Amino acid sequence: MKRIITTAITVCIAAINVNAQETAHLLTMSAEADLKIYKTNRLNTDALNAAKTKIEKAISMPLGMKLAYAWFTKGEIYKAVISNEIERLEGNPAVTDKGDNDALLAFDAYQRALSYYPGKENKAGALKGIAELQDFLSRMGVVKFSTKKYEQSYLSFKASLDGHDILKQNNIKSIYDDKIKLEKQLEMTASTAFLAKKAEEAIVYFEQLVKTGNARANIYSSLVSCYEQIEDRNSVKRILGEGRKKYPNDTKLLFNEINFLLAEGEYGLLPDLFKQALKAEPKNTTVYNTLATVYDELYKKALRENNTAKADDYFEAVRETFTQSLTIEPNQVAANSGLGVHFYSKSNALQKELNEMPMSPSAAEKQKMKDLEKQSTAWIDKALPYFQKAERIDPNDFSVLLALKNIYLRKEDMEKYNEFKKRYEIVKNGGKNSSSYFK
Repeated sequence: MKRIITTAITVCIAAINVNAQETAHLLTMSAEADLKIYKTNRLNTDALNAAKTKIEKAISMPLGMKLAYAWFTKGEIYKAVISNEIERLEGNPAVTDKGDNDALLAFDAYQRALSYYPGKENKAGALKGIAELQDFLSRMGVVKFSTKKYEQSYLSFKASLDGHDILKQNNIKSIYDDKIKLEKQLEMTASTAFLAKKAEEAIVYFEQLVKTGNARANIYSSLVSCYEQIEDRNSVKRILGEGRKKYPNDTKLLFNEINFLLAEGEYGLLPDLFKQALKAEPKNTTVYNTLATVYDELYKKALRENNTAKADDYFEAVRETFTQSLTIEPNQVAANSGLGVHFYSKSNALQKELNEMPMSPSAAEKQKMKDLEKQSTAWIDKALPYFQKAERIDPNDFSVLLALKNIYLRKEDMEKYNEFKKRYEIVKNGGKNSSSYFK
């Protein structure tokens, strides 16, 4: 009796499953019929919408989810939808993008159909669909890019390239069999991924371009930026080496290398690179000012190593470089305050040496102390005009106000000290001075 009941239950479950499968299959057939109606009259969007509704219902069913025929039909339906959408967008600039990306839905559907079809002969339709969809995916990527929807644009471009890989695995023609088209699409995909803040994904495509041997200088520069974003310093160094070797005269790559070495603190390698940069951009005061700070770092290093001759050379190089910057643009805070800091630091170094003199100095030591005091004051007097000019240009520069406050304290000019203390505190607390003190 038990066996009879069990058999009856099994038969019932099987019947239910068959019925469910038939329902999904019938819905898919009905959706396919609606699609055919739409194709005979493309103004009949009701038929296309009916096809979408039926196919979505079919694949929502447990057995429909694994029905290759249903997924293939969904791909066909959404390919028709995206064809209509692209014509609507490209044919009328006033029409706005509705926001979704049916091309990706079609691509996903074809992929699922491929995974569920049992044999190679069954896959032909889905592969043909992917081949036809490639161009739609690329064009929709351009549409999304034009409206700054970079993530959607990237996903569309990526799918177009993924389609290329699928087609090649199955020995089917792809629109990217043309080498130039493939490289252009790789660059668009990488660049869009970068704009979508997907540096790791962008790296994949930029690296493919580098491997072709045809990558332009801007590809290397973009790849450097990607590796910097993910803080992969070794890869930055590698790409810079390859890029600079291939394009030694490219200014952007040159500045990429300069910035990398600055971040790494490798100052000794930088002066020659800055000289190259100044040949390319002789009027760029930022280059002069940054080179001056590099010389300053080398000056400090020479002092630490007790190499007086080198220190003197670098000290003079700082002064000359800031002065060249001021020759190009006299009314700038950076070089004026830079020279002020340079001279002020020299005064502080002498003051430190003075403070370290013995409490009960000999006659010779007393004379040395007088000389040190005199030299320190002279450097303060050299620094002051540059800080004054910087304050005249920008009365709210925090470091300039701090320097002026300290200088006037050193000079025991309490009236000006109190004035700049007040101005300094205003900026420190988030406020602004309405006008400069020096006119």
